[in-house]
Formats: sequence, structure tokens, C-alpha cells
Amino acid sequence: DSSVYQMMREVYVDIVGEDESSIDVTGGNTSKAAQAMKVPYKVQYITPYKGRGIIATELIPKYQIVWDAEDHAVFNSEFHFKEFLERIGYDLACDVIMWAYVEYCQNEDNIDFHDNIMNGIHNKTFKDKNSKNTCFEVAVELGDASFMNDINENEEANVIFCGIGEKGKLLQEAINCDIGSDDAYSSRDINPGEELLIEYNLFSFDDQIMWFDNVHDAAWKLPELKETLN
Repeated sequence: DSSVYQMMREVYVDIVGEDESSIDVTGGNTSKAAQAMKVPYKVQYITPYKGRGIIATELIPKYQIVWDAEDHAVFNSEFHFKEFLERIGYDLACDVIMWAYVEYCQNEDNIDFHDNIMNGIHNKTFKDKNSKNTCFEVAVELGDASFMNDINENEEANVIFCGIGEKGKLLQEAINCDIGSDDAYSSRDINPGEELLIEYNLFSFDDQIMWFDNVHDAAWKLPELKETLN
């Protein structure tokens, strides 16, 4: 529901502040984030394991931008994340915990991130996470992009990031996109009726932020979740 997403984006900006918000608040609102998905699509139930997913409703040409990260909310504070969960309500908090993930901070000071992007290293064997140059943050898409599913062992991603992985390198060479940006592109022609799939392993990192792991683990133990948020 677009009004629910809008409410969550407004709560996010109110909590972290306009200066720290990763969501554009130009003009005092978050309306740009409502158009973060750039292709024709629908959200529908896929399987019991996947739940909902994003389906193309028209042909998406190769190397077309699919999502521009305008709804990408970043949390660098445990306090801010927990306050956000409390303010959006229990049911939505459960959804956000399921959608949220830990990513490398994408800023000029995070030398590890930029070194690894440029060297094509995209796996879970990065430099020491305690290095002063290493930074991780919690992120979540406050829009329908949150329904974009991970690939399974029998699937191949058709949505990619610039410069990340072999397909991402080919994309960068073809259209000279911004290496390391959050924007996502189609890796090939995607036909109507196909599910949009992405490889989580390229941007999501486990066991890096302890407080987030605690909140995430508590989400599967419902009585403990409310206690964890307090």
C-alpha cells in the first residue's frame, strides 16, 4: 500500500533527520521514493518459501534501470532502528525486520568498500570487520523493491548492480554506470511474467552488527520481540 510506505518513509526521515536521511526529502517530502521502481511490474505471491515477489508486466530491455534506490533507508544507529520499529507498529515492524539487511557503508571514508568494488571482490571474505576503515550499516527498502527475491540454487539473477560480479562488470563497461551505486539494472531482456531476481550475497552481509542480529533473531520468537524493542 503506497500510503503505508509513505508513512514509513516519513517516520524514517523524522527519526534520523533530513541531513542524515538516505531518502531524498527535497521539497519537504519523500515523494521521489514512491517511484523508486522504474519498470512495469506487479507484486504477487510466488511460493510458500519465497512468499511475495516482483513480476515484470512488460518487456524490460537489457541494461535498463530497474530500481534507483530512492526508497533505500539506512540506519547507522541501534536506537534509531528500534525507534523506527516501535513507531510503525508491531505488524509492520515484523515485515521490516524480515526485509532489512546489513550492507557495507557506501561513503568515501569506507576504504574497504571502495577497494573491494574496484578489485571485483564481492563475497564474505572481506578485510577485518574491526578495521577503522570498515563500516557496516542496516538498510531496508521502504517500497515494493523490498519484495525482490534472492536467487536459489537453480536460478540466475536478472537484476544486477553496476560493477559488482561478472555481470556487473559487463554492465559497467557497456553503459559506464556509477560503480558501487545502489541503482539496479536488468542483466538481460526480462520477459513479461518473469520474476525479478537479485543475488543477495553480493550486497548483504551476515554477523556484522550484533544488535541487528539480536533484533532479527528475536523476530522469529514473537514473545521476545517486543522485549527486544524496549
